[in-house]
Amino acid sequence: MGKNTIREIYKLKSVARWAKKSSFSDENLLSAIYELEAGLVDADYGEGMFKKRVEIPGRGKSAGWRIVLAKREVVDNGPEQFVRWLLLLGFSKHEQDNIKQHEVDKLKTLAKGIFDLSDCDFDKAVSNGLLIKVIEGETASEEE
Repeated sequence: MGKNTIREIYKLKSVARWAKKSSFSDENLLSAIYELEAGLVDADYGEGMFKKRVEIPGRGKSAGWRIVLAKREVVDNGPEQFVRWLLLLGFSKHEQDNIKQHEVDKLKTLAKGIFDLSDCDFDKAVSNGLLIKVIEGETASEEE
């Protein structure tokens, strides 16, 4: 990521519940995003959607969590680039082996719908708790 990039990270309310139940922390999410930004991609579903394997401490990545993230970049002509990440799905390898193409297609539609919201509607989704903002450098409280 360039040095003048503004990054925003959100997770769906349902995924925030899964994360809390599964002990998947915001730090785990941030590490996965940093790896994706460094080019360490486990699956690229196209249209800015990725799957990432995340290590469960003591069990490694192969038996770990799987997360699906969507990314939308807005490049201004000025000195800044804006990137918004959205955590769409999380599961452990023992809960589910993989996701099927029809699930990928539904997640792409969901991500596009969220990313295409007006700024006002996006802010409403956050204030209503449908999207949970992840703050880098802080442990964000998990919403129920």
